[in-house]
Amino acid sequence: MNVMVRCFLTGVQLQIDQALVLDRRAASDLLQALQARAGALQRIIDQFGPLDEVPARQGPVWRNNKATARPYRQHRLACPVAADALAAAYPETQLFIKWTDYRARVRQATQQRQIADADAEAPTPDGRP
Repeated sequence: MNVMVRCFLTGVQLQIDQALVLDRRAASDLLQALQARAGALQRIIDQFGPLDEVPARQGPVWRNNKATARPYRQHRLACPVAADALAAAYPETQLFIKWTDYRARVRQATQQRQIADADAEAPTPDGRP
């Protein structure tokens, strides 16, 4: 039988035996699985995302060569075994990185932001800001 149909997306004509239809059951099952993965990932973000406020110690605390008595905020850290166990469900990305790598990335981003801010504040050659 030579029945011609049109593609819903492109409008191209093709024979019906070459046409494809969405398997709604498989798509729904995949969506539910992805939603479950998203929920699990959200729980990891909720656990490790917030910064904890560390109370000030007695006497001054030296940070960046400055004495301060105010509390500071600290990241929640994980040991390699726990991080590997939590990230095993997400092999497509590296959820946890080493603290030293994270600090280097933050320093680099901060430096780039400072350079961009300085360039934005620099006057133009005609003297206008």
